[in-house]
Amino acid sequence: MRTKILVVVVVGLAALMIAAALWLSSDAPSAPTAPRLVETFRVPACRAGTTGAEGCAERRVLALDATINQLRGEIVAAAPYAARDFIAGERQWYAAREWRCRGRATGAVETLARSACLIDADQLHVSVLIERLDDATS
Repeated sequence: MRTKILVVVVVGLAALMIAAALWLSSDAPSAPTAPRLVETFRVPACRAGTTGAEGCAERRVLALDATINQLRGEIVAAAPYAARDFIAGERQWYAAREWRCRGRATGAVETLARSACLIDADQLHVSVLIERLDDATS
């Protein structure tokens, strides 16, 4: 009889330990992460000529996007309690940027105009994000 009770207790404890391990390793809701800008264009070399000018502009967009991604991550880390609202705002900003910078011309003219628009929007947004980060860390 004692052996049966001991087996039941051991099995019960093992079941509890397994349940606890599963619960601790479960995917509990984690802190939200900031959305990342990822451009889909092909980046030509930065050199003389129209194609080179496109490449220079697109490289500038990619550099600004990387800065925005870094600042977003720092803001979310500094103020996780406000992350959901911040991320929602960033998604709205991105949609507005895409709408504002969508092309109306074709070919190289469109690419250069879109890149110039993205650079302007990104530069302004970087300054806004820097202020937001300063607010979050002070």
